[in-house]
Amino acid sequence: MFRIFWEPEGFARMQQLISENPHLKAGFAYTLSSISIELGESADTFGESRDRNYRLGFVGVLWVLVRVDSQNRAARIVDVRLQKRAGRS
Repeated sequence: MFRIFWEPEGFARMQQLISENPHLKAGFAYTLSSISIELGESADTFGESRDRNYRLGFVGVLWVLVRVDSQNRAARIVDVRLQKRAGRS
């Protein structure tokens, strides 16, 4: 199991997304729950590998950038963004 932490920038960005998109609140709740489960179980294989210890995952309506410390079994959510969908402006 991995412990999950939010970096201040990632947490602030998530708060901003919720504030700007109240109609997606239920989707955010489901997505954040899914992210917690996936990161907690296997952060070191979450999403796609990026430079250094970073991983990029696409879950629900969000993409999430995570820094993984496998030795200490910790995952830090660095950034989170709303996925752009085809046909969306």
